[in-house]
Amino acid sequence: SEAVTDKFRIDWGTYMSSHNDVVYVRLDVRGARGQGKKDLFRRIGGVEVQDQLTVLRHLLKTLKYLDITRVGVWGWGYGGYVTAMVLGSQENVFKCGVAVNPIADWMYYNSAFTERVLGAPAENYKGYVEADLTQRARLVPSHSLYLLHGLADLTAPYTHGVAFAKALSEAGVIFRYQSYADEDHALAGVLEHAYRSMEDFLAECLALDAS
Repeated sequence: SEAVTDKFRIDWGTYMSSHNDVVYVRLDVRGARGQGKKDLFRRIGGVEVQDQLTVLRHLLKTLKYLDITRVGVWGWGYGGYVTAMVLGSQENVFKCGVAVNPIADWMYYNSAFTERVLGAPAENYKGYVEADLTQRARLVPSHSLYLLHGLADLTAPYTHGVAFAKALSEAGVIFRYQSYADEDHALAGVLEHAYRSMEDFLAECLALDAS
């Protein structure tokens, strides 16, 4: 989807920037609407993850008022997947992140979307393995991740969150985990709680001072 537009919006990012005195950045990386899809063809979890890191490095280098020791990231669904992939990149750009309803293993995601991008597993098994979030779990630093998932999520089924949590646990990674009973991908019934808990996690990790 397209994150950067000329439309006025007030959302959680607006709240965080005004209440916690943070700089909130939206990115349209390769693969986003209007940026072309060819770079993601048969290799999800590559260039769009690297673009996040490249842009943040540039901003941290050019905007001297930014604190390089207190940079966080968050995303929902596919954005949650990218968030976790970024944390497992070993690039040390982001101190911590929040992944909401992330996709973990593309082998078990909506085949109508996945096979259009990655191709069939039999044709591009390497691409599926490289895009598998559970394979990167051991590289996620302890205390850097907050994982949230709705138990009734049909978009990115809860089994994805379970698989990623299992991989993190088996790798000895310490992380925060929140599941919501009877909630789908939108978490509509618990949205206030989800946002409050996300703010609490980031405030602790990034030492934020609420205004």
